[in-house]
Amino acid sequence: MRNYFYAALFCCFSLAPTQADIHVANQMRFEVLKTGFQVNAGSEAYFDLTAANIGDRFEVSVQSTNGLFPDISAYVCLKGGTNQNCLGYTKTKAPYRFSIDVKKPGNYILKFDNTYSAFTNKKGSVSVNATLQIDQNTRANFEQMFRGMEQEIFSTFNVPKFNMRLQPCRSENAFSLNDGGHITICSELFMKLIREQKPGALMGIIFHELGHSLLNLWGQPNWNNEETVDEFAITMMYWDGIQEKAFDWVSYFEAKNSVQEANHILQKGDTHPLSIQRARNARNILNNPAQVISRWNKFLYPYLTTSKLRALIDNPGKHGDRALANRVLQSRSH
Repeated sequence: MRNYFYAALFCCFSLAPTQADIHVANQMRFEVLKTGFQVNAGSEAYFDLTAANIGDRFEVSVQSTNGLFPDISAYVCLKGGTNQNCLGYTKTKAPYRFSIDVKKPGNYILKFDNTYSAFTNKKGSVSVNATLQIDQNTRANFEQMFRGMEQEIFSTFNVPKFNMRLQPCRSENAFSLNDGGHITICSELFMKLIREQKPGALMGIIFHELGHSLLNLWGQPNWNNEETVDEFAITMMYWDGIQEKAFDWVSYFEAKNSVQEANHILQKGDTHPLSIQRARNARNILNNPAQVISRWNKFLYPYLTTSKLRALIDNPGKHGDRALANRVLQSRSH
């Protein structure tokens, strides 16, 4: 795979049409605010959200850490507007949730109102998700990015066609379907990593899901092993020459709360290792990649397209295996 697989996150290029279905939803849902707050007695507090248009939606979740008097007023407001442009809950005991549909275009804020309290400061946390319509140009850019990925995948590997989707899922997630290997990237995760400027983490996640799909469609028994496809993802980043971007992926894992993950696994189960384990495994590979890449080369080369094998013979790169590519190509002529 070529370096523009990574560059496609940020630029546009012309691509020939392919047979698989690429779907980019016309709305993206993602988190625009997650923070703790303290609103002093007799005061208000404000947090910027994002610009929104008619038909967009904000979803607000308010938590209180006040043992006594956990009530707080929270509103989503048009920035610079009057109180008539605010919608929310007044003097309501937290935790609570509410959502509003945008009626006027503009920049929006979240307002906490504690002016009715003479003595009690209000503390807690808040998260706000926005579901925004995507303009035609942005949607076309996202679609082109996925078509670039699609073309790179199917020009590199001999594998049945599978579909790729970018859409809201109501969670920060990405997954490959057991039936057909179709890949979904949730807008909640996609937009989070784009907004945080962590394209390497996004590429690691996409390669991870690609590993699930390829191994599944090739009938491999370890297709659902999370550590196996993490290895595959890092190998692909080396193949693309963007291995330094894998550290975005490592930092993404390291930022996660492994205690919460462990509790989730105990209560509901999960095939994924703890994120801190995945980060350590990734660092170990990045510190000594040759053995892991060599093993994956031996497995993957028989699944490569003839054009990809010829390209490797011409230019194997640092971790390519020209002799292996030659043997695989010669075996196809018999």
